[in-house]
Amino acid sequence: MVATKGILVATVMILGRNVWGNCYSKDEEVVIYVGKMLNLVALSHFIDGIQSVLSANGKAIKLSCELFRIFITEAVQRAATTAEAEGASRIEATHLERILPQLLLDF
Repeated sequence: MVATKGILVATVMILGRNVWGNCYSKDEEVVIYVGKMLNLVALSHFIDGIQSVLSANGKAIKLSCELFRIFITEAVQRAATTAEAEGASRIEATHLERILPQLLLDF
C-alpha cells in the first residue's frame, strides 16, 4: 500500500513538475528550478515510503506481502477473463490496462 502510494505521488510530482513552479512564481528560472527539485522530492518521497515498509515488524511485512499476492492474483484472473472474452490466447498489457481502474477501486 505504501509502495503504491509512493509511486502514485512520485508520478504526480514528476508529471506536474513543470506546472508546480507556476504556483510560486511567473519567473521562468524559478519554474525550471522547482521542476528540477521536484524530481528529487519525488524520489525522496518514494524511498521514504519503501523505508517505512522495510522497517515494519515481521507480521506487517507478511500481511503486506499477502495483500500484494492477492492483488496480483486477482489482476491476472480479471485480465485472463478479458483476454478470453476477446478471443486472445494470452494476456497482453492492454488487458491489464482495461481491468486496472476497477481493480484499484475494488481494493
